[in-house]
Amino acid sequence: MLKTAKNETKAFPTRRISIMQMTLRWYGSKYDTVTLKQIRQIPGVTGVISTLYGTAPGEVWEMDDILALKTEIEAAGLQLAGIESVNIHDAIKIGSPDREQYIENYITTLERLRPAGLPIVRLASIWYATISCRSLTGHAPSLPECVPTVLQSLLTIRLL
Repeated sequence: MLKTAKNETKAFPTRRISIMQMTLRWYGSKYDTVTLKQIRQIPGVTGVISTLYGTAPGEVWEMDDILALKTEIEAAGLQLAGIESVNIHDAIKIGSPDREQYIENYITTLERLRPAGLPIVRLASIWYATISCRSLTGHAPSLPECVPTVLQSLLTIRLL
């Protein structure tokens, strides 16, 4: 309890405490020689970070594919703790005229991850950050609006 200047008693604000989760990167049953069963045997590991490795850059991730990956991992007693990355199409990187369609595809994929219970996506480049910023704000943001997102571009961003 906290005493205010007027001697009123107030409860302390509730804070969300994050505890680090031990995870491993997993390339999927078609691409990784290490199985989920083997990962599950590692003491302390409760989840994996993965992605849809069979999806081409710029292709929209289908909700069925996202859920199938999540279901496969959960069936092994692990959690899909996050997505390693969503591959970005070269049209976005070089600014070609067809880039807008690929930006929309990227945003659609990001928007599908949250309802699937995957709020964490590792962003590895300035392009990812800019597109994510656009997705979060709902419009083509100015650089000052994107600065916090751009600064997070080499880290993990939590989609709201």
